[in-house]
Amino acid sequence: MNPEENPTPKSDHPPRDDNKTFFCARCNKEMNYSDHPKFCINCGQPLAIDIHGEVLVDASGRAYVKPNINVNVNFDPTINNQYQNQNQNQYLNQYKTFNSAVQSNFPSTPGAPYVEIPQNMYYGQKRWRKRRTWNVLAGIFLPLLSYLGIILVTVLIMFVILIITGDLDLNGTMEVLISSFSIFFLIIPFLWIQRYYPGKLTSKQRLVELGLDFEKYPGKSLVREIILGIFLGLLGILIVFVLQYIGAILVEWIFRMDVNVLYESDEMANFALGDSQTLGELLLFVFTMVVFVGVPEEIMFRGFVQRSFESKLSKPASLLLTAVYFAIYHIYIFIFVPPIFFFLSISYLGLSIYLGLIRNWRKDIIAASVLHMVYNSVQMIIIFIILS
Repeated sequence: MNPEENPTPKSDHPPRDDNKTFFCARCNKEMNYSDHPKFCINCGQPLAIDIHGEVLVDASGRAYVKPNINVNVNFDPTINNQYQNQNQNQYLNQYKTFNSAVQSNFPSTPGAPYVEIPQNMYYGQKRWRKRRTWNVLAGIFLPLLSYLGIILVTVLIMFVILIITGDLDLNGTMEVLISSFSIFFLIIPFLWIQRYYPGKLTSKQRLVELGLDFEKYPGKSLVREIILGIFLGLLGILIVFVLQYIGAILVEWIFRMDVNVLYESDEMANFALGDSQTLGELLLFVFTMVVFVGVPEEIMFRGFVQRSFESKLSKPASLLLTAVYFAIYHIYIFIFVPPIFFFLSISYLGLSIYLGLIRNWRKDIIAASVLHMVYNSVQMIIIFIILS
C-alpha cells in the first residue's frame, strides 16, 4: 500500500514521550516506546503502527492491536476506506497465513487506525512457529543442562591441566577459574527464553524478562535498591547463623552426633570451597563469587526456574519448589552422608526461601542478586579468617 494514496487517519492523542511506557491491550505487558516494538514481547500480539512506524495508543496508554481478519467479521470502516479499491477475497488470501496464527483469542479494537506491516517485521520470520510458553519442564531441565555444561568444561580444563602439568593439584587461581564456569547459569536461560517470544528480543529485553530490570529504578532509586540488597544480605547472614545453630541441635538430637565432628570431617573440609591461602586469592574468590556465581545463580533459579514454575503453580508452591531445587543443587554430593546433608539442607533451604521472598516482594531479582553476592563474599571472608 502506498501511504500517499491511502493516508492513515491521524491519531487525536498528544505526541508520545519516548521516556514513557504503554501497555498491551491483550495481556497488560508494559513496554517502552523507545524500544519501537512491533508486537507485544509477552504474548506476541501485533500492535497498531502508523506510517512512521510508531505505536498507536489510546488515552489510557493501552496500545491499539491488529483486529482479527476472517470472512465472518465486518471490516472496520477505516480499513474499508483504505482498501475500498481492493477485492475483499484477495485481501483475505494475502493474510491467510498470518491470520491462521493470530485469530484464536486476539481482541479487536474497532476504529483503530493502522498500516499493514509485513509479517516478518512482526515476528522476525516469514512463517509462524508453534507457540511456546514458559513451562515447568524447562524450569526443571534447564539448570541440569547448564550444570552439565559446567561439568564438561571443567573436565576438559582439568584434562588439559593433567596433560601439561602431570597432576591435578589445583591452586587457588585454577579453582577460581573453574568456579567462574557458573556463568553458564546466565548464558543458557539468556539464550533459551527467545523460544517463548514471537519476535526477536534485544539483550536488554531478555535481562528484563529474567528479572534484571534496571530501568525500573531511575537515578538514585537503583542505588537505594542496591543498598537494600546489601542490608538484606547482612540480615541473611544472621538468619543462616540462626538456622545453622538450629541444625546443629537437630543433628545432635536425631543422629547423636556433635556438630564439631561434622566440621572436622574430610567431607566438610572439601566442601569449603575457596580455602584461600593468601589475601590475593581471597580477593579473587570474592570477585568470582560476586560476578560469576551470585548473579548467574539468581538469574537461573529466581529469574528463570521460579518463573517457569509459576506458569502452572501458585507463587508459594513455586517459591518452595525452587528453594528445594536450589538447596539440592548445592548439597546433593552429601545425599549419602545423612548428618551433613540434613545439617546443610536447613540453612540452604532457609536461604533460598528468603531469596524467593525478596524476589516476589521486589518483583525482580536485583535486590536478591545483591543479597546473594553479599552472602557469598562474607562467607568467603569468614572461611579465610577461620582457616588463617
